[in-house]
Amino acid sequence: MAVENLWLFFNKLSIPVSSIGIEKTSMLNNKMLNAISMNKQGCPICGFADITVLDDFNCTTFEICECCGSESGAEFDLRSTPEHLAKIRLKWVKQDNCKWWGNKKLIPPNWNPKEQMELANIEIPQ
Repeated sequence: MAVENLWLFFNKLSIPVSSIGIEKTSMLNNKMLNAISMNKQGCPICGFADITVLDDFNCTTFEICECCGSESGAEFDLRSTPEHLAKIRLKWVKQDNCKWWGNKKLIPPNWNPKEQMELANIEIPQ
């Protein structure tokens, strides 16, 4: 259920949403901050530049990143928190050892996943 729908649901029942720990403004602001911070181009998990994750209407494209295998709209979207993105990233870095996910013929020359994340201003999990 979308954040706005959840807030409206409790509001219609005349239940103060603050009594259950839901603040409309903070939820909406958080959602807007995530939308502002997510670029249309580039994977927010690994920093691979050759993927469009949001279309012109800021809807997820359901493209799969050739580099890490994360799917826009399935594993992350505009509502994804930085913590959620970090959790996916940690799995790719620690469990998968930053292994190239897609077609090996598409690996950029001299590809370095750590440099790729640094160039995209993505914090590398330790």
